[in-house]
Amino acid sequence: NLQLDPRETIANRKMAGALVQKWLKQVLTQKTQAALEDEDEEETAPKATIPRPPPETEETLRQLEEQSAKRFHPEIPIIHGREYHIKPIPVAQPVRREKVAMDTNRGKIGEVLKVMSRPNKRAWKPYTVSIAGRTVNA
Repeated sequence: NLQLDPRETIANRKMAGALVQKWLKQVLTQKTQAALEDEDEEETAPKATIPRPPPETEETLRQLEEQSAKRFHPEIPIIHGREYHIKPIPVAQPVRREKVAMDTNRGKIGEVLKVMSRPNKRAWKPYTVSIAGRTVNA
């Protein structure tokens, strides 16, 4: 607290009190009727905030259009047809592979590998949550 500070002198306290009283007089003074009427007239009078732009003529409109044409305006993107060419044109043809008979060893192993490479049903549903919400079964 500044008032109780031991470094605070009596002269400083008197000066601070005088300043506070001076400021309070300025804030709390009663305004006269004439001063109130002057303020009301000032408040009701229209105030110009933004300067009025000059009237538009054909020349100014033409200049605006020219300036607008120089700028890049946003446009809706339009996907055009693909106009690229793959060069060189490939001439290689895929080689047809013969189907392996199922009665051979290679055919049987291929079928087993096909079955084993399928995704596990349990992998699609890793967790089941109980109705009460207390446990999660993996």
